[in-house]
Amino acid sequence: MSFTTGLSGLSAAQNLLSVTGNNVANVNTTGFKLSRAEFSDVYATSVGSVSKTAPGSGAKVANDAQQFSQGNLQFTENSLDMAVTGEGFFVLGGSIADPTSGVRYTRDGAFHLDSDGYVVSNSGNPLLAYRPNDAQDATAGFSTGIRDTIRVNTSQSNPSATTEVKLGLNVSSNALPPTVAEFSTLDPNSYNYATSVNIFDSLGVQHTVTSYFVKAPSDDPAPQAVDVNGNSIGGAVWKMYVDVDDSGGKSVGGDAPTGQPLSLTEGVTAANPIYLEFDTSGNLVPPALGDNEQNNSLTTPAVDADGAPIDPPVPGPVINFTPTSGAAPISFTMNMTGSTQFSTANSVNTLTQDGYATGNLTGVAVDESGVMYARYSNGSSTVLGEVALAKFQNPQALSKLGDTGWAESTTSGVPIYGEAGIGSFGKLHSGALEGSNVDLASELVKLIIAQQMYQANTQSIQTENTVTNALLQLR
Repeated sequence: MSFTTGLSGLSAAQNLLSVTGNNVANVNTTGFKLSRAEFSDVYATSVGSVSKTAPGSGAKVANDAQQFSQGNLQFTENSLDMAVTGEGFFVLGGSIADPTSGVRYTRDGAFHLDSDGYVVSNSGNPLLAYRPNDAQDATAGFSTGIRDTIRVNTSQSNPSATTEVKLGLNVSSNALPPTVAEFSTLDPNSYNYATSVNIFDSLGVQHTVTSYFVKAPSDDPAPQAVDVNGNSIGGAVWKMYVDVDDSGGKSVGGDAPTGQPLSLTEGVTAANPIYLEFDTSGNLVPPALGDNEQNNSLTTPAVDADGAPIDPPVPGPVINFTPTSGAAPISFTMNMTGSTQFSTANSVNTLTQDGYATGNLTGVAVDESGVMYARYSNGSSTVLGEVALAKFQNPQALSKLGDTGWAESTTSGVPIYGEAGIGSFGKLHSGALEGSNVDLASELVKLIIAQQMYQANTQSIQTENTVTNALLQLR
């Protein structure tokens, strides 16, 4: 009897209908990968059968194989939405408490923050990333052997005291020495130019640092720039005075060499300036060994224990200031690298400082390499980690878990971990989601084919039934 042949066809048709229907149902599921019903024929043979004349015994389902082709990117406005264009999978931990067990893999990059600030998927599984070696500097790299959860500090970020002020400016070569010889922060006729920058102490309190520049007259006893052989370089000399919080007349003592801590103390008059020396090309004079030991020039080189120059040289004096806010004393370097003396007007070309006050979380950003940052309203950012990706030698053999997730199996191979943008792991796109790779038109055609396949196998059974009834009616 060949009823079983028709029944096997009905079963195969039903499987095709189920697989295709599931594909259609998930046409809008983020990160979904369509399945393909695969069948094989069945032959009932024995030792004595003649194989070339043995009829087939029907069909069976060989596999419901998932197709990991790339889905289209759908762009969103959420920076925690991520999509991978490549072979990589996002790595999800089993739980916040124990992220290393129950690891699952997904292409669904719709993530969000939970109530404790962890980055999690819609199913509540934490996204795993590589730990940063330095939370303030992504260039320090990541511990790619350690995968951990990502937690965002949603409270205020801590302040950071200023340690360096970078001031690159041009002082005009056309300037004349001031008419008032005695410098005073209160008398604009005693200096040529002034510029200010805000710095921060350890409590996040803002302080104003003002730098005053005075062109030295030709008969000024200020030291002149010399080369390594002691020969005069020429050019011009400017005096620089530093004042904090407009306390008046503060300056750096002239007895200590550049690079040593120099204190700004209440009541000190501006008697000893910092010297800026420019050559005839208008550039800040590079350091010369043995030069400026007494004059506190910004170009004094740093030397090692044997007196050999250390490259790069000390960029400027270290300013110490004790705030009245109760914060720790501030110690910051005035980095004058890139300053010039050209014929153009006095101007500031670069002016930055590295301190900041407290700040509130403004958002989370992810770059193409998967590095995730928390950004705060004070302009600071914290490196949270680098999103971990995994790939498999045989992704079709991954175990299906639901919620657009898969697990490692014995035939999929072990996961190979890597980083976005490297090899075949693929690029990571923030603010985008990978859509389903289901082609709806193609699936609707498959539904028609499955329906006809079902009807044809039903007709086969009806025909077999007619033949059987005819045999039973023989007299």
